[in-house]
Amino acid sequence: MKALIKDRDSLEWVQVRDHCTRRLAELRDENEGDLDPAETTKIRGMIEMAREIIALGEDEPTVQIVEPNYID
Repeated sequence: MKALIKDRDSLEWVQVRDHCTRRLAELRDENEGDLDPAETTKIRGMIEMAREIIALGEDEPTVQIVEPNYID
């Protein structure tokens, strides 16, 4: 599947992607702290959203299915 972001070099997309990449690093560091379960869940949700936004500019890899060779 092709990326949803068509112009990956546009200033707006580069800024959004860079912001999400920086924020992702910050959230991962924050998640390493001693947090209560609710805060951990909130941060993990924010991490997932940042990853989803970044993925808008990426092509999904094509999956190739090969014939499995089973050992009898």
